[in-house]
Amino acid sequence: MTQFNPGSFCKYLLHRECGKPSGHRLARLRRERAKKLELSVKKELVSVHDAGINTINLDLVEHRYLLAGAADGSISAYDVELPGGGDVSSEVADWEMGGQIPRPTTRQSGMNEHRALFKIEKRRQNQEGHRYSVTSLQWYPVDTGIFVSGSFDSTVKAWDSNTLQVECSFDLHKPVHDVSMSTIATGHCLIATASADSQIRLCDLASAGFTHTLTGHRDQVQAVEWSLTCEWLLFSGGNDGAL
Repeated sequence: MTQFNPGSFCKYLLHRECGKPSGHRLARLRRERAKKLELSVKKELVSVHDAGINTINLDLVEHRYLLAGAADGSISAYDVELPGGGDVSSEVADWEMGGQIPRPTTRQSGMNEHRALFKIEKRRQNQEGHRYSVTSLQWYPVDTGIFVSGSFDSTVKAWDSNTLQVECSFDLHKPVHDVSMSTIATGHCLIATASADSQIRLCDLASAGFTHTLTGHRDQVQAVEWSLTCEWLLFSGGNDGAL
């Protein structure tokens, strides 16, 4: 196998900067880099979930706290920079994938295990938890003390990450597909929501109520995303094929 040479890639970038592009050379370099991809041998996130992971989100403030939402309605958080974690790690079984593959109980040489800082159980075990699958998560853009979750139980919840209590909850009456908060907003605290409805609802964290209902799609809305340059511009995509 051809070894990837970082110098050749830098040389290509220099040639491109000087106006000497080479499409086939870039394609070859990409293939070489792809061959070098492998699982990390330094970090391992020890999952506390029994169901599949639907969504993850890394905070934009400290760039270290990772949220994970599962199909059974549970939510967990990890510190991806410092190994270790909270007491919730004791809940992790020594078996995974339905008991078919044993999880190693000894740490590999040089491997740092990142265990969950906390886990919010599903509704049957936690009255404030989600009843059904968690479909979307997002940290509050300027503060890791708050995060937002959306679920197939038709609710959007804003959580206090210190107390793990729900600060406010919004009932959309339709399964929630996606949530989004603007990362540049200074004039609003709106959560855009995409659900099994043709309308987009905007939830206001400040008032704990709905502020706007946006129409335009003819079928379910699957995804929403705020602009990175204008805090009042929102993008959406739906099952009707429209953006």
